[in-house]
Amino acid sequence: MAAKARNLRKTRNPDLVHEVGKFSRSKMYHKRGLWAIKAKNYRVFPSHDPKQGAETSHPCRLGRRRQMLSLHWLRGVLEPRD
Repeated sequence: MAAKARNLRKTRNPDLVHEVGKFSRSKMYHKRGLWAIKAKNYRVFPSHDPKQGAETSHPCRLGRRRQMLSLHWLRGVLEPRD
């Protein structure tokens, strides 16, 4: 199976030199139309509600917390719950 081709995009703010854009931050704000998005949504950026039933923290980090709690219990720092 062939590798998937990357979709390269042309940037809206070309570089003058490495990592220095041609346009300022405020110019790009207006060029991208962010002012119109905020005006349409009562002066705030639209936000999406998190999915119901989804965990808020990353599962690996949650596992790390559980592991650290069990280490504390082994050391006698915390008493385990019954």
